[in-house]
Amino acid sequence: MLLVAATLLYIPWLAALVAAPPWDENGSASGEARMGEAWAEVFAFAFGTPLWLALAGLLWLAWRKGHAPQAWAVASGIIYALSLIATLFAAGTYVTWPGGWSIYVAALPPPLLALYGVSARSPALAARRFRFVPAFALGAAALVELSALPFAYLDPIGYPARLVEERRRWDAVFAKRNAESEARAVKWEQDIGKLGPDSSLAA
Repeated sequence: MLLVAATLLYIPWLAALVAAPPWDENGSASGEARMGEAWAEVFAFAFGTPLWLALAGLLWLAWRKGHAPQAWAVASGIIYALSLIATLFAAGTYVTWPGGWSIYVAALPPPLLALYGVSARSPALAARRFRFVPAFALGAAALVELSALPFAYLDPIGYPARLVEERRRWDAVFAKRNAESEARAVKWEQDIGKLGPDSSLAA
């Protein structure tokens, strides 16, 4: 039940986080863009808080009723706390400098912690030949946390190029939409020109 709850919360939480930052020069977003950013952050916190509580419950069950060594349980608690801090830090970086690698620092810890919580509860994955699975989940989560600092340095550097590419992409979308609208208008005018006294009412 905790895994299902975490999964259902993770999807809208990540979607709100990805949609939060306005693509504009830093500090020059319009009022509408800032309002959209604020609402996205509200939804991210609304779904993120129960998500991380569900992850804490999974880790607690893995410690109380799991089959992994006790040292792994202690490590999972430490990595959980560090992951939460790294996620908040990376989310702030991503909202300020969108499109960078920091989004992965925020997105990867929840599934990795959930994988540890589930695998540590399974005798086949925690105490037998597949016991590397919970160890891999913890190690990967720790590696993701460590990448938060370099990404916080690299994301602002690459933001101008990402902003130009994002604007080019939106210009292409708007140009295609305008061309389709103009084509429909021309066709409508041509159809109007074909009308005459003998045209049917449907025409």
